[in-house]
Amino acid sequence: MSVQEFTYTLAVRVAFLMVLLGVVGGMSYGATHWEPRSENGISETRNFQDP
Repeated sequence: MSVQEFTYTLAVRVAFLMVLLGVVGGMSYGATHWEPRSENGISETRNFQDP
């Protein structure tokens, strides 16, 4: 296996891992931040809209 092939497969694996972590992290964030919150007296449900 050449160095170029090794670098390519490594890049693909790292990219796949980052996507996987992003999906898992996004799902866990959505699960923990799903409940409606009351801020400044205004009650609203905010899903995935936090800055």
